[in-house]
Amino acid sequence: MRKRTKEVLFRMTDEEYIFFSEKVAESGLSKQKYLLAAALDKEITNGKELGALAELNKNMAKQLSAINQVITDLDGFLTFNEIYGELPDKEEIHSLIEQFKECRFEGVMLWELLRSYLVGQNQKLD
Repeated sequence: MRKRTKEVLFRMTDEEYIFFSEKVAESGLSKQKYLLAAALDKEITNGKELGALAELNKNMAKQLSAINQVITDLDGFLTFNEIYGELPDKEEIHSLIEQFKECRFEGVMLWELLRSYLVGQNQKLD
């Protein structure tokens, strides 16, 4: 763990302080993290945007779980078909399974990118 021992003090006008405070509030960061990010040329992301991305992350996880359940159910239909006989449109069910698997793969890739971005944003300023 880093120990920060140096202190920097500087002055602002009332207007500058108001502007600074608004920017800090928009970012969702502490004043220290905001100033470090600015001083170290790190990206300062709007806190609302990160919140929206985090919510999107949760929704994508739910959607991917639902897709997995549909794939499982469709696989179950095929197993039932193999054991007990014909179901209508066996090939169509198999085609749907493959389409869902492709959607799941693309969704997982996007979700992993989003998660790594969110993790990176959280670790950038620690």
